[in-house]
Amino acid sequence: AMTYQSGQATKASYGNDGDSYSATDLGNGHVHRPRADFGYGPPGQVVQVKAQSTICFEGDPAEEYFRLEEGCVRAERIFEDGSRQIVGLFQAGAYFGLANAGDYRFSAEAATDCTLIRFRRPDLRTWLADHPEGSNWLLNALNFETRAVSVRALILGRPSPLERFATFLLLLRGPRQDVAQSFEIVLPLTRTEIGDYLGLCMESASRCVSRLRERGIIAVPTPHR
Repeated sequence: AMTYQSGQATKASYGNDGDSYSATDLGNGHVHRPRADFGYGPPGQVVQVKAQSTICFEGDPAEEYFRLEEGCVRAERIFEDGSRQIVGLFQAGAYFGLANAGDYRFSAEAATDCTLIRFRRPDLRTWLADHPEGSNWLLNALNFETRAVSVRALILGRPSPLERFATFLLLLRGPRQDVAQSFEIVLPLTRTEIGDYLGLCMESASRCVSRLRERGIIAVPTPHR
């Protein structure tokens, strides 16, 4: 089963250091909880973000970084003419906004409703000074952004649209599912966005869905699921 989700674009807002706001305070549906310790690594703050909200903008000072707990986030590059290109996808467990010490190298937008943990770079520097053994954790966290871009490059290297689409579905499936068994995937992107990510037009992405459905490989119970 597959679900296509869409929503209205809004911009996420964040509170000051340690502040906790309700959705009513912000007026945009984003819920912030108090800062807390989340196990290994510096303390952070839980942030719930609505779909189609921008989390960080390409070119802005990278003063914070994020870990995705639930949902899906798009990494996007914005061109001078205002068009965008989806260059990567982040799923639960991924860190992003950490790779560059200066400015964000891409915009991050919530493809679905998301739960994030927001971290401040000064806290990371303080934590690393007190935990020098944390360098291995930091290298692993930095790898998520590189991996997201390289996975898309791998998909674009597939020779046919159908192979690209099938590889994309397996990417969303994740490593924990047995490929020999049936499983349900909730697609975090519209067909237009899937086409953008796969380097295809929307019509080609739709034809891939139809061909896989005709072969009995996937089932799409309704246009939106």
